[in-house]
Amino acid sequence: MNIPEASIRNLVAVTRNLIYKHGHEVRNRNTLHPEIREAAQIILDALPATVRQKRLQPFTVELRVFPKKVSLRNVARARYFHTENVFTTLGAGKPRYLFCAHYDTSGHNEDDWNFRRPKAVPGADDNAAGVACLIELARVLAGEARLRGSVDLLFTSCEEYFKKGAIAFVAHLPQTDPGYDAVLVLDSFAFRRDKPLLGLFHNQEASQLAERIASLWSSTGSGGEIYRRVLHTSREIGSDFDVLRSMGAPALQVSEHSAMGDEIDGDVNSKFHTQGDTIDQLDFRVMKGVVDMLARFVMGE
Repeated sequence: MNIPEASIRNLVAVTRNLIYKHGHEVRNRNTLHPEIREAAQIILDALPATVRQKRLQPFTVELRVFPKKVSLRNVARARYFHTENVFTTLGAGKPRYLFCAHYDTSGHNEDDWNFRRPKAVPGADDNAAGVACLIELARVLAGEARLRGSVDLLFTSCEEYFKKGAIAFVAHLPQTDPGYDAVLVLDSFAFRRDKPLLGLFHNQEASQLAERIASLWSSTGSGGEIYRRVLHTSREIGSDFDVLRSMGAPALQVSEHSAMGDEIDGDVNSKFHTQGDTIDQLDFRVMKGVVDMLARFVMGE
C-alpha cells in the first residue's frame, strides 16, 4: 500500500510556529498562563480545513495559589482559569483510535507551580514535537479515501497541571460513547541522540499493539532501536497516559522517559522543562518516522 509520507519541512514549520512568536520570541505556553490560548488557536488553524469536527473543547480549572509565607490569615486562595483542549476527527466508523499530545509547558521553578510569574519555556521536546506530529498526520490523512476506521486527535492543555485537560476530556465523554480500540500518546520522544531510539510505554492490554507499533516503526526505515516497558495498573508515567488508559482500551505512550525514572538509557534530554528545550534539540527524522508509522497503523498496513 502506498502510504503518503510526512514532510520534514512541514514538521519544522509547525513546530517553530507553536514555539515562537514574532520570529524569535518564545510563546508562553506555560500551564495556565493566559497566552496559552494563542497556542490552542494556532493548533486549530493548522489542522486541515477538510477534517471533521475541528473545534475547541473549553474547561475550567480551579487553582490553589499558595503565598510564599503561609499563616492563619495568609493561606491558599482559589482562582479559576479557563482553557481549552483542541479536538478533531479523521475518517469514520470502526476501528476507532485516539491519538493525544499535550501542548502546554512548564519550567522547574517554584513560581511556575504557584502561578505567580510563570516563565515562558520553549517546550520543543515536551511537547511541541508531539503536537506537530499529530498536525502533520492530519495533513497526510486528510481526504484519504482508504483510511480504515476513524482517528480522534486530542491536543490537551493543563497536562503539566495534574493532567487536568485529559481529565476534562474523559469526564465529558457521553455515556453513549462507543469507546476506543486503541489509545496512543505522544510526549517527549524527539530528543536528538546519536542513534534514533523509540520508547514505548504501555499497559498490559496493549502488548499486541506495542508489537505492531514496533514493527511499523522498523518499516519506516527510520533506524535505531526500540525500548519497551510494560506499566502495571498502579504505575504512573506522569502524563496524560495515566488518565486516558482508564478508559479501558489498549494504551501506549511514545516517550523517552517517565516520571518514575524509567529512562530509556543514560542519553536522555537534560534540557527537559528548561529554557534549553529548544527546536535545535529535536530529531526531525524521528518525528517524520513517527508520523509515517502512525499513518501506516491507521491505514491498516
